[in-house]
Amino acid sequence: MNNIGEKIKLLRQESGITQKQLSDGICDRTFISKIEKGLVHPSADILNKICNKLDIPLDQLEYYHSEENYEYTKLLIADIRRSVQKRDYERVNSLVSSSIHSPHYQVGIMKPFLLWNKGLVLFYLNKENDRAISLLQDALEQIKQVPHTDAKEISIEITLSLAILSIETGNHPQAEDYFIQVEQLLNKARKLSIGSLRIKFYYNISTFYIMKCQYDKGLKFTQLGIKEGKSINKLDYLGDLYYHQGLCKSLLNINGNKEDFENALMIFNIQENQVLYNYVKEKMKKYILTES
Repeated sequence: MNNIGEKIKLLRQESGITQKQLSDGICDRTFISKIEKGLVHPSADILNKICNKLDIPLDQLEYYHSEENYEYTKLLIADIRRSVQKRDYERVNSLVSSSIHSPHYQVGIMKPFLLWNKGLVLFYLNKENDRAISLLQDALEQIKQVPHTDAKEISIEITLSLAILSIETGNHPQAEDYFIQVEQLLNKARKLSIGSLRIKFYYNISTFYIMKCQYDKGLKFTQLGIKEGKSINKLDYLGDLYYHQGLCKSLLNINGNKEDFENALMIFNIQENQVLYNYVKEKMKKYILTES
């Protein structure tokens, strides 16, 4: 795998420039093409000029010269994300603690990524809420300064985490402010392939408004989440969103909620999530509206 070539291509595309535009004043267009395909390795001088044109620090690309570092980092990020999804914060703590002081991870996206997840550990494992939120805020400020293809997505994720933590600490005005920031960031990032992140946002903000008994807003974001999930063929959060849609319709006296609850049951059945399947089944007895 030619990691430098792949990263140059991703950064070039993120900047919205062609191979010809990148090569101008540096080298021939075909040489850029060969770099991106891994057919040639750029000299230090050419690499420095490419970085200047892409407006990124040279060390961001130099890191990817090491195949071992690159592959390990990918596995580390995936392991941390998987552990957070499972709410296994003991595992997250172990992974972050063993990596956060590594000299390899003091530049680029890794330092704020690890700080963010250390903050989640402090919040959910150590119950140090104020310190955890402060760490996430620091991570957010740091990631905003990183000219990396993944930085925008991580910036949105950290902001969404801050919204969720604000809900859990009862600071609802702050949570709503963070949700507004996330929505603005998502609207600016239309070109990024972050459909799954959009669905996660729609699920969490609909949960927030349902909790506040603002069912019209809850329904609006639920519908957007379902539309996004169907467009990218993802089941993540889709069962929850169908349940939310049925619930909001019930509480707003809008017909059609039976189909929503049945869709939720179907998805939870496919996912073999018996707990949520039984939960929705029970709620249907209370919330099913009689069609007029």
